[in-house]
Amino acid sequence: MRLEPADLQVAMEYAFLCYETKQQTQARRIFDRVRQTGNAVAEQAFHNIDDPLAAGISRWKEAIANGADNFSAHFELATLAEQRDELELAAEHYEKAWRIQPERRTVLVDLGRTWKSLNRLEDANAALLAASRGGEPRAAEMARELLSERYPYVSEFRRALELNRGNAELRRELAYLLLRMDRQPEAEQEFWVLTKTAPDDMLSATQLGFLLIARGDAAGAMPLFEHVLAGPDEDLANRVRAVLRIPQVLRPRTSSGDEPVSIDAKVMAERSIKAGYMKDAGTKQRATITASFGGGSASVSIVIERGNTWRQPPADKTAVKQVAMFGIGRSPFAPLIRSSFLNRARVYSASSHATRKNSQAYLKKQGNNRTLGSREFIGPHSDVAVPSCPL
Repeated sequence: MRLEPADLQVAMEYAFLCYETKQQTQARRIFDRVRQTGNAVAEQAFHNIDDPLAAGISRWKEAIANGADNFSAHFELATLAEQRDELELAAEHYEKAWRIQPERRTVLVDLGRTWKSLNRLEDANAALLAASRGGEPRAAEMARELLSERYPYVSEFRRALELNRGNAELRRELAYLLLRMDRQPEAEQEFWVLTKTAPDDMLSATQLGFLLIARGDAAGAMPLFEHVLAGPDEDLANRVRAVLRIPQVLRPRTSSGDEPVSIDAKVMAERSIKAGYMKDAGTKQRATITASFGGGSASVSIVIERGNTWRQPPADKTAVKQVAMFGIGRSPFAPLIRSSFLNRARVYSASSHATRKNSQAYLKKQGNNRTLGSREFIGPHSDVAVPSCPL
């Protein structure tokens, strides 16, 4: 269509495609343009889209006039009006719907998009900027896609706050921007507003307290610090204690769950194997075996895992050395372990580029095909259980 705007056949096909993919607004515009040329099919298609929209707008207007002044009524009317290109009506009722439920930031994105279509760029930017800070993550992402790539100016932050005064995230970002610009009195004013409108915002209370105590206003900072110390954020509370030079409350660092982060070498080795970091897994397994032998006992399965980790060519000689290094020869399972890794090492050293079938044939020819029953023992990936035994 961009190459040949006058090609009505292409325009009709594209309009039907838009209709089938739920882009009714675009389809209606194309059908409206084509029907001006006297195309009967375009005329019928236009009315098939436009007539239900007109009826729906009329019905919702009547419902609102009869007292249905709620979010759903305004939002449905705004949606139908935008699809019919009645943008002034859509913007009016998007704003009313959002005022009823300010937490619905997606409606604020709809309002910004409609204002942008009406060329009300400053209002559109304010709505999109307010929607992009805090609230629903999906709405924030949608708003950022419609905003310009540059960082907003202070004046744009203030205009957005005029539209959405209760947006704590937006006001806090403005306050930190003012601090970076060395406009501390204005930043303090924004933080004061946050402490009154968002009493649970411990970060703003802490920052304001630090600013006050830095310029000698300890009396003004202490109520803020007491509020933070009584709050649930221990990290911020410890920062306040450090400033006030009182003992901090130390707690063990834990993972996202209730269980502490494991530093066991065996557990870390298993994680490295699952992630594909074989060299790192081998290092951790060696630490596990060393610790086990230092205590006087070790599990044969740990040693076999260590050898299997280093079993991949060209590290098979290393695997054999590791088995011997930790005194497996004293174990009653020594022949089982030694035969497994010696067989592997001989296979890969004899024909590093041969297939597994050719490697097994080579072992059979040399008389070294040491197997466990009818299956070759290959370590923890086999279905043969390896018992643990103190050495």
